[in-house]
Amino acid sequence: AICSILCIVFEMRFRKSLEKNFERINLFFSLILLSFSLSGIYYFTHNKMVIELPKRGGKVVDYFTTQYNFSSIFDIRVKDKDVRLIANGFSVMNKSNLGNFVFDYIDFFNNFYEKKEKKNNVLFLGNAAGSFIAGIINNCAKEKEECNFKFDVVEIDKKYTEIGEKYFGFPINDKRINFYYEDARTFINKNSGVKKYDLIFFDIFTAGSIYIPYYLMTREVFENLYLMTDTDGIVLINIVGSRIPGTKQKQYVNQFYTQVKSAFPQVILYNNDERNDYLTNYIVAAYKNPDSKTSKEIKEKLKIYEVEDIEEVPVIFTDKFSPVEKFM
Repeated sequence: AICSILCIVFEMRFRKSLEKNFERINLFFSLILLSFSLSGIYYFTHNKMVIELPKRGGKVVDYFTTQYNFSSIFDIRVKDKDVRLIANGFSVMNKSNLGNFVFDYIDFFNNFYEKKEKKNNVLFLGNAAGSFIAGIINNCAKEKEECNFKFDVVEIDKKYTEIGEKYFGFPINDKRINFYYEDARTFINKNSGVKKYDLIFFDIFTAGSIYIPYYLMTREVFENLYLMTDTDGIVLINIVGSRIPGTKQKQYVNQFYTQVKSAFPQVILYNNDERNDYLTNYIVAAYKNPDSKTSKEIKEKLKIYEVEDIEEVPVIFTDKFSPVEKFM
């Protein structure tokens, strides 16, 4: 929109010059458009995941574009497992066993799901190709449980659901799953105080980034999520940050922890990532009723994964002030 306005202003200001030098100016703008096109081609052909996966023995299954994204699907061997994944990391599955999760943080999500006794109503904010849900349903069927659950799935990009059905075993026609194709923030705003959930899984990132969208980490969001959790409800959020003190990514973790704690009586940070990389996945667990029997049992079983080096920060981000860019 800004570029369009500038072009209009430019055309009005230099109309006569434009008429006299039309061919030169046309060539100039053609070169600009060409440079943008070449930049795009360079990005997609030099994308680290797209280049490195084939080098590591990955086999390209398919490429796809959506309204919001461009990516590819690979089959590759990871941790002695035959794995299928989307190159941007949004979804990954164990091809031989849907319920044997590949990513540590998804395995941790599943720990909560299995340990939570009451889980009739579960909300998934962000689903991508649905490998987590596919794994849960697969495990439930294997154990021959009744599987009396109701899943509400919020995903902004419908194309990913279609990819999930085609390549990741996602049960798109399961009557126990309700789909909402919209931005998570609009869903939260509309359903705060209306819908109640036993568990809420929050796994959303800006495309091509390790950061959660700024408008989804404000105090108002977590106040609304508090209202959407049942009496003994738990909200689980996947974030990416650093273990190294003083880094922007570690400050981001501290900030996010503070945001959630501004709305919930108890918030615990967990990490079960065995790697010692600069960046790691943290699970932020927000307990609505930390003294309940269920909450106490879950906390006791997962205590070894608690992160202690976390600090609250003095400034809380709101809808009117959320400068997430300072962590980038």
